[in-house]
Amino acid sequence: LNRASIRASKPDVFLAPNLREGFHGLNALILGYEDGRALDLAKKSIDFIQKNWNPRSGWSFKEAPSGFLPNHTVGGIGRAVGPLVKIYRNTHYRPALALAQDIAGVALDFYPEDGHFLTEQLGSHVHSITSTLSSLAQFAELSDDSALLQRVAAFHDRGLWQIRDETGWAIESTRPDANPDRGEVNTSGDILETALILGAHHSSRFYGDAERILRCHILPSQLRDISFAPGRSATNEDGNLPPGSVFARLQGAWGFPAPYGHEPVGQHSVQFNLDIVGGTVASLCEYCRRAFAQDSQGCFWLHCLLDLENPSIRVRTPYAQDLLSIRLNKPGAVAIRVPNWFEGDPAEYANRNNLQLEYGYWHFEAREAPFLLELPLNLEQQTIVLKHKIRDIRADLAGDSIVSMDNHGADLTFFASPEN
Repeated sequence: LNRASIRASKPDVFLAPNLREGFHGLNALILGYEDGRALDLAKKSIDFIQKNWNPRSGWSFKEAPSGFLPNHTVGGIGRAVGPLVKIYRNTHYRPALALAQDIAGVALDFYPEDGHFLTEQLGSHVHSITSTLSSLAQFAELSDDSALLQRVAAFHDRGLWQIRDETGWAIESTRPDANPDRGEVNTSGDILETALILGAHHSSRFYGDAERILRCHILPSQLRDISFAPGRSATNEDGNLPPGSVFARLQGAWGFPAPYGHEPVGQHSVQFNLDIVGGTVASLCEYCRRAFAQDSQGCFWLHCLLDLENPSIRVRTPYAQDLLSIRLNKPGAVAIRVPNWFEGDPAEYANRNNLQLEYGYWHFEAREAPFLLELPLNLEQQTIVLKHKIRDIRADLAGDSIVSMDNHGADLTFFASPEN
């Protein structure tokens, strides 16, 4: 439920699209608190939905709640499958799984087997399209449904390219009057989460898509520098933010950027929404959980290049020194995914560096510890051109990181321009 206005005495407006955000919040509270209140509320919510929605006829109320609009599946309840899957994983509450299964069965019809983009059926709100897709990926993983995962992969490889570019930026809306450079970062987060699941269960090449999205768009588009903001204010002597310090409170947020900066050409405004912060941080958590993992045999799998350190292993990526450095503090094995941008012969590279190449991963085993492996790995330089609706955007990359990008005269940019 939402409030009709800030001053409304209670929340009484029902918006089905926000079931996704509500269940995500309840899942976090279930994990964070042991008093059971969040799980009880989730159970009541699931029971309410099962009594008033069914996969054949949709929503059916004896008396419709205030503000209710009959959203179609993708723009409404379809978005909730992912958080329902998370609630089931954490609680084993079977009605959550049953509801997720019913919704997924309906949502699947909007993503055809050949992966093409059903413009009219999917609606214009791109975040709904991608959050429902990532929901289907999560349900496919939970249920070990290879056919559903193939359907997700087909849309990821074909339909998504109607609304995204190579950096993982995705347009906010497909409406004809929408700004062609205005994106939405939690949409990119959905694409990243889907790619991580496909990387684990379909093809490791999808991990490369996830890493590029993270390095090229999600991390650069975080609001860190607020020096441009009018009326910004620092903390008081007690360390607290003074009333009205809106920009200081938004520092660290995400919003609706272009690939090149916070302010898309023609927009003349900058916007950061806290629901986008929630979705984006959730995607970053999934990246941390999945980009590096240890299997039951003790092998460390470096699916994406990221700096990390724990009692067993330390990794330093070539983004700082053209060298991949891995130190094992205990005997063990490591598998390193060959980056998508690697232009050499992976087999020849493996032979030259005493590695084994298997299924797109370089493997090595340390029988003694501590053990230090240092691999020369020069970041490949490449130029790509992002084909947006009304303009081309050149981007120069080193590995999966952007060195420079066209900004077409925009302000508040993330990168140097190619001419500079």
